[in-house]
Amino acid sequence: MESVTLEKVYSELLSLRQEVEEIKALLLPEEGLSAEEKRLVEEALKEESEGKLKKFSEL
Repeated sequence: MESVTLEKVYSELLSLRQEVEEIKALLLPEEGLSAEEKRLVEEALKEESEGKLKKFSEL
């Protein structure tokens, strides 16, 4: 059985942290939404609150 040291745990933690940062960079763009994108999001939220949107399962 391999012994676990604090150094190995720390090394693995750093590796995992780097992977999380890479995933975040892929999923969360650095730039903000354009005015058109903001308008579309606001429109979709309004339609959802008014009950105008259909759930995927309803299609």
